[in-house]
Amino acid sequence: MRRAAVSNLLVEDEKIKTSKSNFAIYNNEKIKFEGKEISSSFFAYKIQSGYFQPIDIEIINAVYILKYSTSRQITSFLNTVKNIDVNQSIISKRLTKLNNSSVIGRYSFISDSRDAETGLKCYVLRDRGKRLLLQREYKCTWDVMNSVLVLENMKNYLARNNFILKVLKYNLIDYDNLILSNDENIVGCNYSIDDFKHIVISLRTTNTISDIEKLILKVEHDFNSLKKRLIIIGENDPHLFNIYKNILQLIQSKHVDVKCLNYILFTQDLRIIERDIDSCFIRYKIEEKKAILEDYRLSEFSCKINHLKM
Repeated sequence: MRRAAVSNLLVEDEKIKTSKSNFAIYNNEKIKFEGKEISSSFFAYKIQSGYFQPIDIEIINAVYILKYSTSRQITSFLNTVKNIDVNQSIISKRLTKLNNSSVIGRYSFISDSRDAETGLKCYVLRDRGKRLLLQREYKCTWDVMNSVLVLENMKNYLARNNFILKVLKYNLIDYDNLILSNDENIVGCNYSIDDFKHIVISLRTTNTISDIEKLILKVEHDFNSLKKRLIIIGENDPHLFNIYKNILQLIQSKHVDVKCLNYILFTQDLRIIERDIDSCFIRYKIEEKKAILEDYRLSEFSCKINHLKM
């Protein structure tokens, strides 16, 4: 698997300048549907006339696999996983055509914190997209009930996708080794690397302490006998600290075992964008009854990166 050409994205990670992640939850944020509707006869005509190109089917498949995704994430998926050398500007144009053909749906986000739309566009599969995939013998088990449009779920998927696509870009794991969890209650993924099992979960500020408890208990149940790391993706450093405090509260109330602190690592949206993938993590340690944040370099990632450079 080769790494995607750096010129294929409109803006590279290191050139993104922002103080707050687009994947964070904003005050009174709302989702705006920008999809189009066309008649069944017009859709049939488009199929018969060869309107949909092979790249369109690959785009639709990427939207299906990632569940909620941006044009940037779709481009990265096609470059890295499918080894298709295509740039984001072309993908964006094809996404508009697919949205206007009722094959996928496009959503934007509006909030009190911003005067207008954020510019972030999120794409989801629609029934006609599923039909096109099945006609071309792509696997697709999508159902309209699998894409309930809940804001925090959409943002969690976008944050999850951002992390795992960077892992794939660095060639740290094989795509076939990746299991994407598209459970609305726990949005994440897991994969094996060296002797470790990584369980990656995204949480937003709207997730509750109950969600965190269910997450840790599920990890303990499903991966109990494995050498593991639970990687929690938050919105920013203050959010990560709140998650950590909630975990301590769950330990003190004996809802979860204290040993979970041995395998939990944290990261957040902008760290994933701005830093190398092996050095975007943090952990907390207690010193003189104070929680101290420290950067953490993930050894299994660093070893792989160094090996690939040789």
